Amino acid sequence: SLCLSAYGRTLLTVSKNRSTCVQVWYTTTWKEQRRFEGHTMTVSSVEFLPGERYIVSGGGDGRIILWDRQTGREVTRVENLGHLANSVLPVLDGDHLVSFGGWYDDDAPNPMENDHAIRLWQLPEYVRATEPQIPEQDDIELERTLPPLGGKIDAIDVSADGKLLLAADNAGNLRLWETAGFDPMGTWRVHDSVRDAQFTSDAKRIVTCGRSGEPRA
Repeated sequence: SLCLSAYGRTLLTVSKNRSTCVQVWYTTTWKEQRRFEGHTMTVSSVEFLPGERYIVSGGGDGRIILWDRQTGREVTRVENLGHLANSVLPVLDGDHLVSFGGWYDDDAPNPMENDHAIRLWQLPEYVRATEPQIPEQDDIELERTLPPLGGKIDAIDVSADGKLLLAADNAGNLRLWETAGFDPMGTWRVHDSVRDAQFTSDAKRIVTCGRSGEPRA
């Protein structure tokens, strides 16, 4: 997983030699600025939050961790999520995170591990403040669980303007929500199985890729 900052000056990567570690690089010198260690299994997703002071990561250990890029410290985390944090995305309102995950083993013992739902998280108040003041305790809180589409989620994306959320699953379903209220706009069957889906930069189209490798828009 990797993520480039808005102006292309900073790159987030998962360490090749230690997949539980997130590395921060200056793209002008390609020198490592700092690294974040707090996951016990492979980091599967890493993203900047709006404003790029904070970084969020999700991993196979069922943790979502929020990091302060300036101080290098772990700010807060979600523990014992119950399933893989396959993807964690910030919503551009600056208030929320969206995550999904799930084991692909149908015999997984914990029911939460296979619900393949999308979860909406409320960020701590200090992260949303103009001038963050970190209190002693303030957590990422689960605000809402969006119902599964019918299959195992393989992709989520937030439009560049932050107004739309999409999810696609391995049963070929694609669903859209408005991020203001997270009301569903509709569900469409677009492939036999969707492997990836993303908004175009203007959010007027969605590009999908199915199991056969055929792209559609």
